[in-house]
Amino acid sequence: ESSGIMEDGANRHRSVMDLLETVTPPEVLADKSSPQHRAMTWIALMDARRIDPASDPDGLVQRYAAATLFFATGGGAAESTEAEANDDSSESVAFSPTPWVRDFGFLAFEHECEWNAKVGGGTGEVGYTAMGVFCDNESDDPFKIDQIILPMNGLSGTIPEELGLLSNVYNAILFSNNELGGSIPESIKNLAGLRTLDINDCQLSSSIPENLFALERLENLWLHDNSLTSTIPPRISEAKALRTLSLSNNYLTSTLPQELTRLSKLDTMLIESNHLTGTIPELGSSLKQLRTLSLANNSLRGTIPVDIAGMEMLESLSLQNNALTGPIFYIRPLTQLKVLSLSNNQLTGLLPKGIFFEGTKLEYLAVGHNKLRGPLPSNLGNAAELKELHVNDNDFIGAVPLENMAPLGALQVARFQGNKLSGSISLPSGNGNFFWQSSGS
Repeated sequence: ESSGIMEDGANRHRSVMDLLETVTPPEVLADKSSPQHRAMTWIALMDARRIDPASDPDGLVQRYAAATLFFATGGGAAESTEAEANDDSSESVAFSPTPWVRDFGFLAFEHECEWNAKVGGGTGEVGYTAMGVFCDNESDDPFKIDQIILPMNGLSGTIPEELGLLSNVYNAILFSNNELGGSIPESIKNLAGLRTLDINDCQLSSSIPENLFALERLENLWLHDNSLTSTIPPRISEAKALRTLSLSNNYLTSTLPQELTRLSKLDTMLIESNHLTGTIPELGSSLKQLRTLSLANNSLRGTIPVDIAGMEMLESLSLQNNALTGPIFYIRPLTQLKVLSLSNNQLTGLLPKGIFFEGTKLEYLAVGHNKLRGPLPSNLGNAAELKELHVNDNDFIGAVPLENMAPLGALQVARFQGNKLSGSISLPSGNGNFFWQSSGS
């Protein structure tokens, strides 16, 4: 009887392997240290659901892909998943506790659509009420995984190519897993319905796969705070549904591709703190929906494109810590602008009065450490919502327009030092504002 059980196990192992060799290279499955081999072994010999590869191949492949994701990112034991006397052994061993912070029921008997759990009593620190993998019971494919939500869960290792087998996924959230490295798998191209990919604050390296931008429904891409290298692919122009592009704090090089101008639906573009060079493309005529633009902390040169003033929805513009030259563009059309940060460049000319037009919503202005000259605008007081004003370390001259600054009741910090200004700046009574004194006073 025992020989019959062993024969049944060996036959099942072979039939499962035959199926999985159609989606994973045989040499990868044969590598006993690979997460793919561990997932296959679990499916064939340990999973109590015993999905029949002949009658439900799609179901088995999906369960295998989810298990591979688990093993590849640090879930399960570090040791082998089986006690192998030979390649056909049907013996199984118990798994050690998962190194994930929570396992969310992965590898449980339940259908993989149930490999998830609620987190705390509310959204909690991760911003989600539940985490794991999910299916939409009301969709046309109620047993297809369509969401992966595993942020801040201690994931490590790499994201496997088998992610691409979960082709219904539209939401992949893996942020703040500090030991999750490697590259974004090329198989990402198979997630045709992907709308959100968030793998920020991890250890991703290598380049951004070009085929990522062939995903026509991709709306939100958060890859900031990684170690991504190479350039921003020109194929980014194909991601025409993109609304959020966050690539800050990586090691991206070369210039900003002109193809960015084709992303007409962009709301947020964050590419600060990289190693970008060259000039800023003329974005204003095409990115009319942009609200936030940050290209700070790079090595960009040239002038600030005048057409940025055509971004009528723009609320925040951060270009500090570059090598930009020339004058500050006329700001009047930017009626929604709240943040303008241009410090630590080589800008010249006057501080335009147009920045302080009547009704401006400006809350933060930083132009320190440039080569700006002339008097401060007499209409500073129009910026009634201004909280911080940094004009330090330039070549401003003349008197600080104190009388015209009286309406600035929201002002908390004002830095004037490092100029040739005159007059004494004191603490206005009752509003708690703080002013640094001009070096020329």
